[in-house]
Amino acid sequence: AGDDGHPMKVPPRGTDGFLKRPPSGLRGVLVYGPDGGKVRETAEVLGRSVVSDLADPFNVTLLSGDEATADPASLADAAAARSLMGGRRLVRLRDARDGAADALANAFAGPETDTLIVVEAGELKSGTGLRKLFEDARGDIAAIACYPDDSRDIARVIRATLEANGVRIAPDAVQLLSERLGGDRM
Repeated sequence: AGDDGHPMKVPPRGTDGFLKRPPSGLRGVLVYGPDGGKVRETAEVLGRSVVSDLADPFNVTLLSGDEATADPASLADAAAARSLMGGRRLVRLRDARDGAADALANAFAGPETDTLIVVEAGELKSGTGLRKLFEDARGDIAAIACYPDDSRDIARVIRATLEANGVRIAPDAVQLLSERLGGDRM
C-alpha cells in the first residue's frame, strides 16, 4: 500500500521494514498502543528518518495533543512551515487523543510540504477518531500499533541493545533478563 493511494495500516511483521525505509511522500504516521515505551521508541526512529537531532529547534516542532486540540491551527501552521536550514521538517504530536483528529485532518488538507507529522498515542478504539483518520484515509499517511513484546521479542531487544553498546551476553543471561523485565520497553 502507500503509493497507490490505499491506506497504510502497517502490519506487525512489516514494522521493522517500514521503519528502515519509510515510503517516499509519507506525510504522517500514527504510532499508538498500550506499550508506551515502544510507541515512543518507534516514533523516535521515524523522526530520525527525517532529522538527525530530535531536539533541533529549526526543523522539529513538538506539540502536545491538548495543544493541537485547543488550537487546531497550530498543527496546520507547524505542518506548513518551511525549513529555515533546508531539509525536511518533523512535527511531533505527543500524547494525542481522538480529539486531535480534526486538527490533523485539517493539517493534511493543507498544501503538501516536506514535513512529516508523527503522532504518539496510547490505546485507541478501532474505527474512531485518530485510527479512523489514519487507517481509512489515503496512501500518504500510515498507522503502526505497538503492543507489548512477547518473550522472543524481549530477548531480541536485549541482544540488540547490548550489541549496540559493544556488550556480549550469554544465552542464559538473556533468558534471566527476559524473565525479569516487564513487557513495556520504557
